[in-house]
Amino acid sequence: MIARNKRMKRAPKKQERDTAKKLDGRRHAASGSVWWEKGDGSTDDILFECKLTGGASIILRQKTLKMACRQAISTGRMPLIAVRFTSVSDPFIPHDWIVAPLDDFAEMYRAYKAAKRNRNEGKR
Repeated sequence: MIARNKRMKRAPKKQERDTAKKLDGRRHAASGSVWWEKGDGSTDDILFECKLTGGASIILRQKTLKMACRQAISTGRMPLIAVRFTSVSDPFIPHDWIVAPLDDFAEMYRAYKAAKRNRNEGKR
């Protein structure tokens, strides 16, 4: 029982570290519970919160979205929520997902497409 509890406590920190690494960012000390550093982690442009579940679903409340938006906007960053399903056994379903405002995602996608188009034009 004690070993299982230790694993359960380490899993959220691991998710925060993994997310920060994938985004070239950093994990915040105390998972954002200090007034000067909100969120679980950040990059120059993104403030992220991490949510983890061992179940088949997760509840994402408006309260959580509101908090993420307020904290991100107050620091001039885009809000993002990283969700990890630890119980996924299907190899075709990723464990990690991102929740972001559609307008922010659309802006990033347009920038990605423009960069890809410019790269392809440079090859000609």
